Amino acid sequence: MALSLVAMTAAAYFYVVHCGFVNYDDPAYVTANPVVQAGLTWRGFLYAFTHTPLYLYTPLTLLSHMLDCQLFGMNPGGAHAMSLLYHLISTLLLFWALTKMTKEPWPSWAVAALFGLHPMHVEAVAWIAERKEVLSTLFGLLALLAYAYYVESRSRRAYWTIFVCLLLSLLAKPMLVTLPFLLLLLDLWPLGRLDPFEPWPPREEGKVPPWPYRLKPGWLRQIWPLVREKIPLFLLVFGFSVGTYLTNALGGSLPSTRAFPIGLRLETVLYAYGQYIAKLFFPVGLSFFYPVTLLGLTVVSVLPPLLLLMAVTLLALRLAQRAPFLLVGWLWFLGTLVPVIGLIRVGSPQAYADRYTYFTYTGLFVILVWTVYRWVKGRGLGTRIALYLFCGLLLTLGLQTAFQVTVWRDSESLFTHSLEVAPKGNYVAMGGLGMVYYDKYKNIEGAKTLLKKAISLGPVYPNWYNLGGILVREGEFKEGEACLRQALAASQWKDQKANALSALAYACVRQAQYAQALEFSRRALTLAPGQESAIESEAEALLGLGRCREAEQVARAGLAEHSKSSGIAVRLAVALLGQGQAQEGAPYMERALKMRRGNPALFFEAATDLLLIPHPAPVVRQEALSMALRAVRAAHGGQPWYLLVYGQALAANGQKLEAQQVLEDCLAKAKAKDIKGLERMARRALDGLASTGAVVPAEAVMSGEARGETPSARR
Repeated sequence: MALSLVAMTAAAYFYVVHCGFVNYDDPAYVTANPVVQAGLTWRGFLYAFTHTPLYLYTPLTLLSHMLDCQLFGMNPGGAHAMSLLYHLISTLLLFWALTKMTKEPWPSWAVAALFGLHPMHVEAVAWIAERKEVLSTLFGLLALLAYAYYVESRSRRAYWTIFVCLLLSLLAKPMLVTLPFLLLLLDLWPLGRLDPFEPWPPREEGKVPPWPYRLKPGWLRQIWPLVREKIPLFLLVFGFSVGTYLTNALGGSLPSTRAFPIGLRLETVLYAYGQYIAKLFFPVGLSFFYPVTLLGLTVVSVLPPLLLLMAVTLLALRLAQRAPFLLVGWLWFLGTLVPVIGLIRVGSPQAYADRYTYFTYTGLFVILVWTVYRWVKGRGLGTRIALYLFCGLLLTLGLQTAFQVTVWRDSESLFTHSLEVAPKGNYVAMGGLGMVYYDKYKNIEGAKTLLKKAISLGPVYPNWYNLGGILVREGEFKEGEACLRQALAASQWKDQKANALSALAYACVRQAQYAQALEFSRRALTLAPGQESAIESEAEALLGLGRCREAEQVARAGLAEHSKSSGIAVRLAVALLGQGQAQEGAPYMERALKMRRGNPALFFEAATDLLLIPHPAPVVRQEALSMALRAVRAAHGGQPWYLLVYGQALAANGQKLEAQQVLEDCLAKAKAKDIKGLERMARRALDGLASTGAVVPAEAVMSGEARGETPSARR
């Protein structure tokens, strides 16, 4: 029976090993997290227990990602295979735990099969960033299995195994804070340690009372020993609950009641419960994000789920003694969803999420399976018909799961599918698809259009930040700066504010606003000490102000903290060159080249930063020209951004005729590639040559293509 569960589940998820990372939360945990990418190290161990990516304390999950990188490097197939392995283990644990508690292997097997194959669970398994959901559930199910052994043996070893498993579950993700309450429900059924109901009114011969059961007098005295034995577990989950709330409150990820009024939250809760129940039976139209804005809640949309919740609750209470699995399963579902149902909102304003059903649906599976099992048990033909129908159901769920897994193959597929099934107000998928257009296809106009439309639907930080980053990297500084200022105003978390400030500093440097850039970079470093991009921008701002000695100090301190940063190494080399210390600066430039494997973008960066220095010595101007020429030659003259800085370096060295020819070539290539910002910059440089013959200002900006990075690489 266990092997059949593994075989069915693995077959449904076989494509997951061919999926990649997606540009939604995966960067925070893996693809843009150098500490995680370094694998299992002492630094990584300390990082896991002292940092909260996306303001959620998940040290065990971070360690699991580090293990993936240690074993497979940055191969996403290996990480997905590990997530599938954890899912298979969870499926088996659920089967064994239910079998141990109920002594009924076949309905336990059926519940585990539904758990393994239901399409609503694909998001938790196929999304690398949601590894935390799978690990949290895995250790939670281990705690249930340990509890079943504890009820039989009453041994301390079994009890503290429960405690340790719950602790590990909360360290993976503080989701199962309701587990001690669930253990109390399991005491009612199937463990039979609690019998608080009695008939009411007293049963007469041959008659069924209108309301069969009520709580016995003294039921609190009966339940108190069971509560008392779980006090350590309650204290543990209380500590994690308070810690999670304070972490999000201090990080600024808790929306105010003005942004999400209590009334809207209650309406959304009812709507979410209704959607979870509906998608249990019809798991179609699944999306990674369901924005609150798509609801347009009315009485018609909220009243049916409210009536359904009341009706099922009353039915479960009425049948509490005859069918206790109905009450236990229903409260399992309702209760374990409470931390994520939306009463306390964290992060993105989503209406509900598929991944939150990973553990909670088990209660509904128990209701459905045991209801059918009780009805068909002992009926020969009925049992066979039910078995055939259930096999058909598993096949249908497996096929739907296999399809849903393919949706997660890459960012483009994920965002496109989400817009198809949930198009109304889906600004997250729209903004993400805009970045796919820019990163993958270099479709600048298409990316701008999608991001602007996403902003009109949801003016949130990521969309403003990404649009501003694209505009700055394409040379449209003023427009990009305006978007980045909007991103700063819309930011909620400290790291978001730091990223926006760092990007603003970068934009100001390219507009020769060095004092403003210095202010922005230092504000960013106050919020996020040691941020690499802010250190680079601070050094560049100091170079532009002619304070090369201070730029050297900043770069040296940054390089001590980020020893593998080629960008900081280049700024240190430039600061030394700006002070006439060419020999001292050369080793750092060579060091950066080794880090970046000879990428010509490094020469471009060095030339750009050397041209920032006001009134440079002849040796500095010559070095800028040499670096720019090396960049152009390495790119065989085909990179227009390199031509711009080469033309500026020629003009700075008095070679105006050659500079004019190079800048005209740059202008022609900018027109051909429709890079409007670069086109304007080349025209300004040519106008400067034609008007007075003065040295062209160092106003070069480096595109993402030139640096070989994605627009999010400097976050």
